[in-house]
Amino acid sequence: MERKALKDLGLSDEQVNGVMKAYNSDIDPIKSELESVKTERDSYKQGVTDRDSQLKDLKEKSGDNKELKAQIAQLQDDNKKSSDDFKAQLAGVKKDNAIKLALRDSKAKDADLVFKDLDMSGIELGEDGKLTGLDKQIKDLKESHDYLFENEEPEPNNHINAFKGGNPSGNNGGQEDSLVKKIADRMSGK
Repeated sequence: MERKALKDLGLSDEQVNGVMKAYNSDIDPIKSELESVKTERDSYKQGVTDRDSQLKDLKEKSGDNKELKAQIAQLQDDNKKSSDDFKAQLAGVKKDNAIKLALRDSKAKDADLVFKDLDMSGIELGEDGKLTGLDKQIKDLKESHDYLFENEEPEPNNHINAFKGGNPSGNNGGQEDSLVKKIADRMSGK
């Protein structure tokens, strides 16, 4: 928001100052929090870089000290394992979310309930983000437990017709006289 835009709207200097003060009072805490988070993130990144650099330096400086080298190697392995675990956990979350979205698209009434019935070992998430092995499982579940999914077929038109088709206006089209006409004729002596 700029002062010039507010002045162009016809606001006085006093009104512009009031609007800018209110605007800044709302925005400043958000800016401050964002900067704090950025600083914290950068600090963590720098800490990881420093730790890796220190491990490398220690390994080079340790010379023949086998115990220290073993400890450093253990730390490096632990760091790699933590990184791999995080990547695996992230991949698992991506796979689970992709499966739940696919279940929603296949009109599952309760995606979480259907999700529990799936064989996860038979489902793979490709690099392109497409799931393999899920379609067959969904098809099998639709056949065996169709109540878990919304009905995809339109409901048949099973309405009961209480009236016989024909001419509802009562005009019999020149055919046999109606019962009312027959009674009227009989009473009039025809």
